Amino acid sequence: MMYTWIIVLGVIVLGIILYAGKNGSKILKKESPEEILGRRYANGEITKE
Repeated sequence: MMYTWIIVLGVIVLGIILYAGKNGSKILKKESPEEILGRRYANGEITKE
């Protein structure tokens, strides 16, 4: 019974880590305005104008 809880908690922690890794730039790191502009320019969302 105790092993079941350890496995369940491990799966939950693993899910949180994988989710944070996928969205890490939004969750764990604050982007500077220059980084946001550079990323949006590279994605073609904005132009130099």
